Amino acid sequence: MFNRISNPLSAGRTRGSRRLDPRRPLNDQAGRTFVVTGASSGLGVAITRHLAANGGRVIMAVRDTAKGGHVREQLIADHPTADLQVRRLDLLDLDTVHAFAEGLRTDTVTVNALINNGGIGNVPRRLTPQGVESQPARAPLGIPA
Repeated sequence: MFNRISNPLSAGRTRGSRRLDPRRPLNDQAGRTFVVTGASSGLGVAITRHLAANGGRVIMAVRDTAKGGHVREQLIADHPTADLQVRRLDLLDLDTVHAFAEGLRTDTVTVNALINNGGIGNVPRRLTPQGVESQPARAPLGIPA
């Protein structure tokens, strides 16, 4: 029963569909712009590295721009032609979410994909600048902007 649809996202698509075929390798990303949240550590760095190595323009959305800048320098050393930008985005602070979005709008950046990787780990209870508890606020409040 479940073998009939191996990938529900590709249902109704042609076999060669570039957009949704999970078997197709991620290769030439030239001309595409990606926003990667949490791009200054862990999986975010790996995703950014892979996209940059394949020609994608990556906007590194990070809380700590100094740390993001250091990661950017390391990635540029490995991929000198990489198009990487570091921009401040703290998903716990809606003011920075709005400023980030406004910056993209002002710079007329067309984003092809958002990789919403940013998050927080096991942290003590704290409130966002808007007064919402940080753990549950990160995902539902940060994504829509």
